[in-house]
Amino acid sequence: LLTTQLIFFQEDYKIFLPHKLVHRIKLSQSNILGKLLMQEMKEEKFS
Repeated sequence: LLTTQLIFFQEDYKIFLPHKLVHRIKLSQSNILGKLLMQEMKEEKFS
């Protein structure tokens, strides 16, 4: 359940945040949302 909630939370941020801000969050290793975005982008490259 927690994983599903994190996925929806992540999707909401990708929809509403400007691309540059998403990129900045992605680069922030100390930011948990940034870590989630980085992981998803890696998975998308290999899918």
